[in-house]
Amino acid sequence: MTETTGTSKGGIFARRRTRFADTSLSVTEFNDIRLGLLAVRRANGTARLPLHGRDMQQRYGARLADADVPVVCFHIRGSARRVTHLDLSFNVITDAGFLALLEHLLALPACSVTHLDVANNELTGASLGHLVKYAETIGLKHLRLAGNELGRDAGERLARFLAANDTVTALDVGDTSLTLAAVAAISAALRTDGGRDASLRALDLSRILPASGRYPPETKWLAYHVELLLQRNVTLTELHLRKNALSGPDVEAVVRGLRHNGALLLLDLASNGIGDRGAELLADYLGAGPPLRVLNVAGNGIRYPGARALSLALPFSKVRALDVGDNRMTDDGVLDVLTTIKKPYYVQILRVWGNEVGPRSCTVIERMLRSGVLAAGALDVRVYGEEGAWRAARCGLAPAADRACGGLLHRDGPEYGCAQPVYRIRREAATETPHKSLL
Repeated sequence: MTETTGTSKGGIFARRRTRFADTSLSVTEFNDIRLGLLAVRRANGTARLPLHGRDMQQRYGARLADADVPVVCFHIRGSARRVTHLDLSFNVITDAGFLALLEHLLALPACSVTHLDVANNELTGASLGHLVKYAETIGLKHLRLAGNELGRDAGERLARFLAANDTVTALDVGDTSLTLAAVAAISAALRTDGGRDASLRALDLSRILPASGRYPPETKWLAYHVELLLQRNVTLTELHLRKNALSGPDVEAVVRGLRHNGALLLLDLASNGIGDRGAELLADYLGAGPPLRVLNVAGNGIRYPGARALSLALPFSKVRALDVGDNRMTDDGVLDVLTTIKKPYYVQILRVWGNEVGPRSCTVIERMLRSGVLAAGALDVRVYGEEGAWRAARCGLAPAADRACGGLLHRDGPEYGCAQPVYRIRREAATETPHKSLL
């Protein structure tokens, strides 16, 4: 048997095999077999097709290219399983491949795909033009475009798409070279104060670029547009604003918008620089008992004053999941946050790793885990006894807790492109003597 394989530019599924006449397999049948083995059945009877770029690289030596997109489309259309989730992230698909995906699959009336992930490919603004063309016919609910260089004029096309489409409920355009002009256009397209019923529920606007690459980002204007978005939209329940260099004074504008919005349930401000001032402003907002359920302020340089302010306001809030990891909280700050877990609305998921988790905090964590106040999979810290004292070690959250923190857009975990190995650290069990002395 001889086999000739195409390069990654021609596609990994565009391979031709020469066998004996009685055992030859056609190209379509051969590709259907491969894709059928990759499909994963979901609990509701549907299926998802994960075609991560790194996984394809490990399996077949190349990532998906434009020539592979029609093959994937024909497989989904002819599959006995109803494929609803299609993941094409971390591949080398260009605008031509995205157009083929729209024409051969997404724009068809009988298309079953409702969740599409094309993050970190080679899409440009031309793909947004194709998306606007088929905005009224596609039935997608979740769309991820993160990591693609969509260009600085992508805001107008995204606004036109959101105005014409009434099915997309979650949109991820983080890290796509959007500017403040794009944020203003998206904010205007999502206005519901004029009687328009917007369908969007979750939006990711992470890493917005400045108007010019030579100047720092204008964070006050970004906060201003976010304030207008929150004031004029009553359907948005999830907002991600990571890596936007927001400062403490910028949070004041965001909080003003939050006070006029009664629908937001998840606010993600991770990897900014709000500091203690921003934490205090958020604490004033939480003290009024807003409907917010998930708050992420990880990686913001929050110290003890900010932790103290949050601990005083959290008992009056409805927050169920809190991420304060990777800040600069001392052991006293972590201890103050831990003491606010038992409130009318329990904090069921908590992330504190990345701060100073000292012996006193470890003692409280161990007592909470033993009494059932916190579940083992709802905290990213484990405690163990060593040399007569409690120590802290990092651990991952349970899958259900991780999905709850990620919301609608980021409920599949980190964006590695494939499943990552689990590294286990073996530790010697603590003896009974120091264990008794700690209790």
